[in-house]
Amino acid sequence: MSAYSPFRRNGPMQACLLYIAVAFTFCRVASRVVQGAAALTVAPVAICSFVPFLQWRMRRALHTCTSLIAKELQRRPPDIVVGSSWGSAVALRCLEAGYWAGPSLLLAPAVSAKGLWNLAWPSFDPKVPAAAASKILVVQVCTVRR
Repeated sequence: MSAYSPFRRNGPMQACLLYIAVAFTFCRVASRVVQGAAALTVAPVAICSFVPFLQWRMRRALHTCTSLIAKELQRRPPDIVVGSSWGSAVALRCLEAGYWAGPSLLLAPAVSAKGLWNLAWPSFDPKVPAAAASKILVVQVCTVRR
């Protein structure tokens, strides 16, 4: 999964580019069909609906990744799970759901975002069972501004 690459099957960018193409086409067709002031409302509606679409797509990508990893964990349980960023978020979802309870090293889990990404990122507050939590090491780098 890649949040940025449109060439990844489960990546949100592929769906977003398709959405933009469809919205652009819709706006062009609608502006020809609808005349006057009503035509001016078509583009803002298409633009405003993009954020909820992107939010849905990011949640769907997280769910799909979690399902894929859950199946793999059942098929071939590893000795340890190591995840970074999105992979750590997926690992946390697997720990929450009970698909995995073994040792885990989670590097900078992507459980929230700042800036524009915060509009779309599937932020969550992980609730890991106590038995699994005792086997997890989370490494998160924080910068302090003075």
